[in-house]
Amino acid sequence: MSSINIVLPVKDLDFCKTRLASILTLSERQQLVLSLLKQNIKILQRDFKECHILIITPDDRVSDLAKSLHVTVLKERMMNGLNRAIKAGTRWSVARGYQTQLVLAPDIAVLDKDELAELFDQENPSSIVTLAVANDGGTNALLTCPPNIIPPKFGEQSAQKMSEISKQRGITCQSLYLPHLSLDIDQPNDLLQWQSQTMTYASGGS
Repeated sequence: MSSINIVLPVKDLDFCKTRLASILTLSERQQLVLSLLKQNIKILQRDFKECHILIITPDDRVSDLAKSLHVTVLKERMMNGLNRAIKAGTRWSVARGYQTQLVLAPDIAVLDKDELAELFDQENPSSIVTLAVANDGGTNALLTCPPNIIPPKFGEQSAQKMSEISKQRGITCQSLYLPHLSLDIDQPNDLLQWQSQTMTYASGGS
């Protein structure tokens, strides 16, 4: 697992979570992003010490947080789209000899150790693509071995798109539907679902 680079792309906080603007102020949205990022970095550092973590961002506030947690930062002058940022991260991974890359949404509400372990269990010394599918058909985690085996196609229905690209190239592709990894906080319903789950756990409910 020491040859795995975990890439977390984070956009400019001044333009973050626009789909939550109907229920959260910009300041609240920024705080949500930073809180989830900090939470998830700490989980990765605790449970997957052997992996390297790379943050890609144009935002100084995100960069400062990452550095305070001793995480490597690839500073993008401008975040010209998620896929371009991930391509930059992939070039970084390849240049430094990482055999496997995990692109992970930084805003996963509950980052579950067992689910991530299931993802890593798919790692293959030859070539493989594994997707953790989001509730909306997007991709919340992309494991590629080697890192540049397929181009990133994040966006609407990205899981299907990357699965199709893999099959066209004769690459083994697995799509996993993992309960926690399927939930990132993008839409008001996502936030309400997470808050409901958090309240249930806090009250001792099942």
